[in-house]
Amino acid sequence: VRHKDMNGTRQKIIMDHASVVVDAGFDALIQLKWDELMKGKPVKFDFVLPTRLTSIKLEVEKISPALSPVYNKEYGDSWIYFRLQPAKRWISIFADPIHLAYDPNG
Repeated sequence: VRHKDMNGTRQKIIMDHASVVVDAGFDALIQLKWDELMKGKPVKFDFVLPTRLTSIKLEVEKISPALSPVYNKEYGDSWIYFRLQPAKRWISIFADPIHLAYDPNG
């Protein structure tokens, strides 16, 4: 990871494996792990925090429409809903989950 600010550039190797996600890359991860998620299995991954030169372990899981604050009855129940949150529950005190909705028809 390389982070540049007014104090210069800092660089650090965080991890070197395929479960690392940067920025909005969790969309690609969801697509890659779609089959696992559809079976109800949570998927853990490392989300890079460039300004801190570190990462945090997150997990994404499929949830029912009733549990999602982004549920919209106009879309119907065919949409697929996910929740991203810290993999360690105690960190959830400091970070709200991210809720996503996917149209199953693309």
